[in-house]
Amino acid sequence: MLKLSLTTFFSNLCAGLISGLVNITYSLSYAALIFPGELSQFLPFGITSTLITASLTGAIVAVRSSLPFIISGPDSNAAAILAVIVATIAQNLTAQEAGLLFPTIWLTIILTTTCTGLFLWMLGRLQLGRFIRFIPYPVVGGFLAGLGWLFAQGSFTVMTNMPLRLSNFVDFGQPSILLLWLPGVFLGISLQIVLYRVKHFLTFPAILLTALGFFYIGLALTNTSFDLARDYGLLFSSLTAGGMHHLPQLSLLFNADWSTLGLQFQSLITLLAIVPITILLNATGLEMATQTDVDLDQELETAGIANVMTGLCGGIVGHFSISRSLLNYAAGGRDRSSGLVAALFCALFLLFGTTVLNYLPKFLFGGLLFYLGISLLIEWVYQAWFRLSHLDYVLVLIMLLTIARLGLLEGVGLGLLVACLLFVVNYSNLRVIKNVFSGNIYKSNFERSFHQKKLLKEHGDEICIIRLQGYIFFGTANSLLEYIRDRLEDTTQTSLKFLILDFFLVGGLDSSAAVSFLKIKQLAYKSATTVIFTSLTPPIAARLYESKIIDSEELASVSEPEASAETPKANLDLSTGITKRSATPPEPQVAETSRTDHVMVFPDLDRGVEWCENQILKLTTFRRKRFMPLPIQLEQFFPIPERVSKFVSYMKRSQTQADYCLFKQGDIPDALYFIESGQVSLVRELPDGQTERIGTFGEGTVLGEVGFYSQTPHPATAITDSPCRIYCLSHAVLEKMQQEDPQLLAACHQLIAQFLADRVIDADEKSKILRQ
Repeated sequence: MLKLSLTTFFSNLCAGLISGLVNITYSLSYAALIFPGELSQFLPFGITSTLITASLTGAIVAVRSSLPFIISGPDSNAAAILAVIVATIAQNLTAQEAGLLFPTIWLTIILTTTCTGLFLWMLGRLQLGRFIRFIPYPVVGGFLAGLGWLFAQGSFTVMTNMPLRLSNFVDFGQPSILLLWLPGVFLGISLQIVLYRVKHFLTFPAILLTALGFFYIGLALTNTSFDLARDYGLLFSSLTAGGMHHLPQLSLLFNADWSTLGLQFQSLITLLAIVPITILLNATGLEMATQTDVDLDQELETAGIANVMTGLCGGIVGHFSISRSLLNYAAGGRDRSSGLVAALFCALFLLFGTTVLNYLPKFLFGGLLFYLGISLLIEWVYQAWFRLSHLDYVLVLIMLLTIARLGLLEGVGLGLLVACLLFVVNYSNLRVIKNVFSGNIYKSNFERSFHQKKLLKEHGDEICIIRLQGYIFFGTANSLLEYIRDRLEDTTQTSLKFLILDFFLVGGLDSSAAVSFLKIKQLAYKSATTVIFTSLTPPIAARLYESKIIDSEELASVSEPEASAETPKANLDLSTGITKRSATPPEPQVAETSRTDHVMVFPDLDRGVEWCENQILKLTTFRRKRFMPLPIQLEQFFPIPERVSKFVSYMKRSQTQADYCLFKQGDIPDALYFIESGQVSLVRELPDGQTERIGTFGEGTVLGEVGFYSQTPHPATAITDSPCRIYCLSHAVLEKMQQEDPQLLAACHQLIAQFLADRVIDADEKSKILRQ
């Protein structure tokens, strides 16, 4: 156990030292990126600022992170944005205002880091990290590709003190300038090639030490002193003055130019948007690479606390790094001690590393920046071609060119705009109509007689059912409007009397889409078609009500469906101990159902279709008689029509009131029931005590036949919805029929089989429709 503990200790110690060295190298490179060329006079402060970030964020994140091996330090994306901000400040201040430059830059760093920390902390505390995932992936890719270009371009400025532009491109071919940037480019390419092929954790520091060794060997072979190397531009001459561990006097902040600082508000907004996205990308990459789970909200909160502390001490924005964390993990770092060792190493270097920095060549920092730049460009310009769609790849290139030509903020803004347009175009191409079918194909769960089924089949095309899907906005709603207009104006098809729009698969309705539904209502009114909305959610119903498509009564039926006339309330019968439903209110007359606005709302598609079927039956000649005896109802379909009266005489006839229980859920069937008149509903009791209707049976139908023949418990309770006349056929009657008239018994079985076959066919057709 002791040996294991010592091994773990030394493993984390070595991993922490390696990670700390790499973190220092990155910190120095980012400082050189922020203060290139003429701004290199502030490089000692820049290095101090980045090392403060490496020390403080490294320690705080190591203690509070959801992963124990996290290494934190300055962020490359934030450093690139800060470099743009610093360069803009330097351009806005004139030569007479040169004394205001450094105080303004220093105050900018403090404010940007502190504000970013507060924003990250707020995101974490409010648990809003999941919303960051909605940023379009190609926009993030285009941003990273743009950063790659800025890194590569900035590396030349670090190495030569000259910005890389088309206007001075020829100057970089001069021998004296070529000597400054060529070693850095060679170092960056070497890092890219070797690190891609060799995955050992010592490869990275070994390449840097080798490059440093070749530099000193070159100085020795050419008899070049350090002073002469500084004169040639190979070393940072400005690093020789002062100690970098001393920050300037706080009183200098009072000299900052607040007007120039205020112009950087847009860049600050960009920083606030980019840093959480970067944390998200790093977290996702770590999850995939190490097979671990990252608490994003905790990481945001931790990064927020670290940046607030860092900002107050003068550091730049920083958070955990995926590359440095994976390096620490590969080097053997498995607990928080490795991160603390790396942070302590950076702090010691900040305090006592001034002398060492005087002898580090520029190409070492420039080469590292060039490596970071070409790594991002290879990933998002070359590799992205094979994994992104053509439109997404074009968006990445557009953002890259915009960032290279106009700037980071303009590129990100254009990328978000193009992404939104692409989203609208792509989503508009999605079909808002899931499927369309008539009342002949989709029937309600109301079991009807053979006569009624025949009539509904003749008039079923008068019902058009449209199942909608997705989020409906102005583009998709307009395509729905055009489809309905064409259908209503199509004289080659049956004229529609009922148009059902089912919202069961709709996730939401935009306010702009309500205009199209208002036009649909107007079209329906002109063509004498009733529009039925089904499966509306309360938010969608409220949107339709605000647009005057449905009225307050229909809105209330969605908010409180149990109070709807089409959804009877459930109550408990104390005499039987079962939950049942009160009688359905009498159906309105035809004149009353032909509402002025031609719009109705039902809680689900089944009830909407049932209502339409009832209206069709009301308008047919079949309903001229108020009552039809059961023998007449069965005569046309009974296998031996002339003996149907004999068959009915065997059964027991009874008359029930509303709310009468024919059988209970779970009972063993002892009879089946033929409904001569009235209506019976099958109500299933759910585990939570609620009830649901699974079917309704009208006149001329049979009930309970499946359990009667299979002798399995009833799956639901049968409750009469209205006064009923019912014929009961028991096992004893069947036995008597078997003895007295076997031929009649066979005809009975054939009739029941026909009922079951029709029911199975209807259920199969409905199942196929719903699976489309």
